[in-house]
Amino acid sequence: MSTDGQPLVKTDKEATRSKKIACVECRQQKAKCDAHETAPEPCTRCKRRKLPCELKSDYKRTYKRAKIAQLEKEYEFLRQRLQGDVRSMEYAPQITTLPPLNAVTAPLPAPPPPQTIPPILPFVSPSPSPATAPATAPTGPAVMRNMTESTFFGTKGPDPVAVPRVHIDPSLYMCSPKSLGDVNLSEDQIRALFYEYVERYHPILPVVDVHKGVEKLYKLCPVLFWTIMYTGLRKHQSSTISREESSRLYFALSPILKSALAELAIAPITRYAPAEMEEAILNVSSVFSVQALLIYTYWPPLKSSLSADASWNSIGMAIFQAIRIGLHVPGHSSDGMKTNNMDLLQEQVRTWLCCNAVSQIIGTAFGFPSFVQLDTSLLMSCKPNSALEIPDSLRQMVEIQLFEDCLAKTLNSNPLDPLRLVDASERLPLLQLLHNQLDQLEIKLLMDFAHPVDDMLRMNLYAARLHITTYYFLDTDRIAPFELTKGMTKAYNAALAVIMHCKDAQARDKGFMKYMPGVHVLTIWQAAFIIAKLVHSSYSSFVDVGAGKEAYQSAINLVLKASVVKHDMAHRSSGIMRSLWPLFKTLHERGDEFQKVTVRSRMAASVFFDCLWILREKSGMIKLAPRDSSSNVDSGAADEESESEAYEDAVDSNSEPEATPDEQQISKDVHDTPGSSISSQSRRRRKQRSLSNTLHPESSARKIIKTIPLDPQPIALSDKQDRSSAASSSKASPFLSQYKSPPEQAQVQPERTKKTRKSDTSETREFPLDSWEMVTDIDSDFLFKNIDTVMDVFGFHAE
Repeated sequence: MSTDGQPLVKTDKEATRSKKIACVECRQQKAKCDAHETAPEPCTRCKRRKLPCELKSDYKRTYKRAKIAQLEKEYEFLRQRLQGDVRSMEYAPQITTLPPLNAVTAPLPAPPPPQTIPPILPFVSPSPSPATAPATAPTGPAVMRNMTESTFFGTKGPDPVAVPRVHIDPSLYMCSPKSLGDVNLSEDQIRALFYEYVERYHPILPVVDVHKGVEKLYKLCPVLFWTIMYTGLRKHQSSTISREESSRLYFALSPILKSALAELAIAPITRYAPAEMEEAILNVSSVFSVQALLIYTYWPPLKSSLSADASWNSIGMAIFQAIRIGLHVPGHSSDGMKTNNMDLLQEQVRTWLCCNAVSQIIGTAFGFPSFVQLDTSLLMSCKPNSALEIPDSLRQMVEIQLFEDCLAKTLNSNPLDPLRLVDASERLPLLQLLHNQLDQLEIKLLMDFAHPVDDMLRMNLYAARLHITTYYFLDTDRIAPFELTKGMTKAYNAALAVIMHCKDAQARDKGFMKYMPGVHVLTIWQAAFIIAKLVHSSYSSFVDVGAGKEAYQSAINLVLKASVVKHDMAHRSSGIMRSLWPLFKTLHERGDEFQKVTVRSRMAASVFFDCLWILREKSGMIKLAPRDSSSNVDSGAADEESESEAYEDAVDSNSEPEATPDEQQISKDVHDTPGSSISSQSRRRRKQRSLSNTLHPESSARKIIKTIPLDPQPIALSDKQDRSSAASSSKASPFLSQYKSPPEQAQVQPERTKKTRKSDTSETREFPLDSWEMVTDIDSDFLFKNIDTVMDVFGFHAE
């Protein structure tokens, strides 16, 4: 309307003007379109590219049409799956169907009279199916848990799958003989070791592009090549390399590779780009040397204690070296210049993603703050249809570890607390929020039919829930009893899920524990400690004790299968777990209060290190306690030690189903020796042993704790004394004069010797790796010199 009341009249030019609408293809690509001029003919761009030109006024741009197409395929697959399930139910009369509508709308029956209402039962832990607690002590699980089936809203998820095998072209295994120091590898040995790495280790940590071939990897980075060989030698046994030869090469290569990595970390060459045609240089810092450090971190050198584990140090070297050469900004060199090399960009992105994921895994296991720095562009590269070819297992690993990073930063971000722990009043709602977030992540990953989650990543997913529930153990006196009980049952069920999944995975793949990284063994160890802690507490009436005992025994056997040589960390942890259960039982019967967590500085690993602290403290105090009949105790302890050693040897012989006939004969000779300390009576007692009837758990714990032959030895600084005199110094380790480190031994892993009792002699004895009798006197002075030494041996430092 005009100001004078007359209607406005459009001119002919305004009436004939139409809105310019671009076609669908041009709008999707944000390209200039002249369809409004050429209509009804196709626009110039679509005509030139021979594309269908359509005009739709209600069309909206979609983000990644391929992703939409994939969702449509998954929807169609689920629809067909559901229709198939419905058809199969028609032929299953034993399955009850839903009642008819008239039965549903029928009036409800009258409530029972007051006298028939049963009394209110105590709270029980949530489980898939209801079960009543038996009146007697449980001998097995009260509820049959099926860890192989997962359903979401009535839809069955994909079945668990073993870690996939990777196969490459046989020509990529060809390589000329190589040597480093005193270690020489033939062409056949390199082929066998690289084949085992590609097939077994690479799927767990897909950081190396194995399709380059072993010869090209050596020319690009010799340290990466020797790290791969070193990792492949851990448990290798084939017709090309025997188990004894593999052990000899492993321990011979260990100090040489350690020196090469140290040189690479201290004085690297950074302004040099390795090329395939040039001569290989050992100390060049590149994306491939970072990959070597990541493999060295995931499968570190064998040690006997957590304090000597090199994983945390090597991942720090990998992270800072990656930043030094510019991996945190993929596509740019160390001097900030942009590169257009697509192959190098893919190597950088994949390596940097592995750096962040491995850093979070190591930090969570040891209770240290991790280094995770992933921006939006790198997270976009983890999408399924990204231009960069990122392995599906690595993408899933990054998603799980991003949640772990969110968990650590959420619950350890209080600036007013010295340990940065969130206050108990805020922790419960945050824990519930994190539980919901993990549920969504679990549904997303486990319901991906196109990319199923393998057993190793599924274990990481279950471990994430275990890490959430460990925070229920902190500040228990400030949490309501019902909420605390609910949290403890969640922790117990999460620990059961981790161990039972590993047990099922080992049944599917006999090499699951054999090739498992050492950091994951700590997760099983932590889950077992939580089960032992809750079974021997006031919460035992709310949890399935029978299932806990079964899972705990399974954890002992699983961890022992991960052992490479005797007295390594996996082997010692198995023995410590056997000693911890009766120790907790004894403390619980005495009424000692050990449920309150004293160690609070290790984040999600605080409960784990607190159990180790209890073990060391109680073992040390019991050692110093007065004894009424020392002779009886000593003889009983000695018999217990002999029996414990026999048990471990028996488990060792049964842990590897692929044992060679020679090894079986050696084991038979040891057990059948007339002068052996393993008598028939002790073997009969061993069959009757269980977790709860260990005769002297304290002495067993002390014996395991003191046996650390694989740890590094102190280096004396005296200029006037030679190596032998320095070894006998009071400042040196008491084992240095009795034990030769693996590089110094002519035979690293000797055959099993007869365990016979020998009289004391004045000669200096040498103790091989598979001898528990490191020191005959349990009460010797060097076992517990001070509390600092006690804590350092277990990798825990008191605040």
